[in-house]
Amino acid sequence: MTAEQSLPLTPAQESDLDAASDEVYVEAADDLIGKTTGLDLAALLTLALIAALFNVLSPALRADSPLGQAFTSDSLRRVVTLILGFLALTLFVGENAGRTTQRSPLRLIAGAVLAIYTLYVASYVFLGLEIATDTILPTLIEIAALLSVIVLWQPWRRLSVYQKAAPNLLPALLTFISVLAIWEFLIRLFNVQQFLLPAPSVIITTFLAGYPRLVSQGWFTFQNALWGFGIGCGAGILFGLISARFNNFSKAILPYAIAANSIPIIAFAPITNAWFGITHPESKITIVAILTFFPAMINTVRGLTSAEPTALELMRSLAATELDIFRKVRIPVALPYIFNALKVATTLSMIGAIVAEYFGGPLSGLGVQISSSAALIRFPLVWSQIIMASLLGIIFYFVVSLAERLVMPWHVSFRAKSD
Repeated sequence: MTAEQSLPLTPAQESDLDAASDEVYVEAADDLIGKTTGLDLAALLTLALIAALFNVLSPALRADSPLGQAFTSDSLRRVVTLILGFLALTLFVGENAGRTTQRSPLRLIAGAVLAIYTLYVASYVFLGLEIATDTILPTLIEIAALLSVIVLWQPWRRLSVYQKAAPNLLPALLTFISVLAIWEFLIRLFNVQQFLLPAPSVIITTFLAGYPRLVSQGWFTFQNALWGFGIGCGAGILFGLISARFNNFSKAILPYAIAANSIPIIAFAPITNAWFGITHPESKITIVAILTFFPAMINTVRGLTSAEPTALELMRSLAATELDIFRKVRIPVALPYIFNALKVATTLSMIGAIVAEYFGGPLSGLGVQISSSAALIRFPLVWSQIIMASLLGIIFYFVVSLAERLVMPWHVSFRAKSD
């Protein structure tokens, strides 16, 4: 049969094709970020957060340092503290997630110190307790926390891991450096003006000079992305669970889900602005929820219906109830699909939140600032804002990837690389 004579795809086949393309995207991203080097990235991010939170704890740095000024938002401080606690748990569990191995006393002490530091930060961030913040105590406890991270990380024992990861990471790193070098060289060679295309050195200088404001703008937009992600993915997983259990419900809802997913963002944004108001965050959250709903629903349905028939027959032969089958067979099989959807949704949520702000919103939003800066031909600032959006998306993706490792350490993709 020729390509011209091929039959059109059914909606279910199109959904499977979309899910398959999502899996390819996630696998490529995992190879770049590195499932193998996830612990190393977690350790580096933890060190960065401890350094940033020190500027929050110290009263002098809180008001005068750029990092202290960047973390003035109470909601941002709380989320960063929660991420710190999550990363501390990830480092303590390490590569032995899901195993009953006995940890060394040194790791137990380092984990306890890191937990105490996290609680100390949380006492200020959540409760407003100034426990000797104007003394040398924040410095001492920060140094102890940094040493604890290194003890839990133990990079000197991971040289073999780095050797295995180098073939995947080195080409991407060399390509990135080469593109920046060629970009800088061509800008200087042809004397391209900044209002057309700024040089990387100019962009980096602009980013470093204004990153406190960029962090504030990025956090404002990221909150909309986070809420939309939670609502859209939560609803998608819920509808996926119902659709996998009741076929008639799936047949009824799937066409509408496909139709909603096919509509561009620019068509939804003016409508949601009219419904909720341009300056209200609900208009942007709705856009993000619509974007993330479809991948979560399709991947959940596909995962729940991918259980091996032999496994289902074995459970039924053992007089297992449908709830037992759902809990012990279908959910473990569906978890990789669900996390693939969540990781794809992290990038979709940032895209939706930023693009939704192009049609109007508070001036503190990242999308609004990108649009206005581009209109004023301030392209070094525009590129700096794009970098901030990219960093937030990467961190969001990475946190979900770490959650996947903690939730399903038994999966073959993690066992094969950590053994």
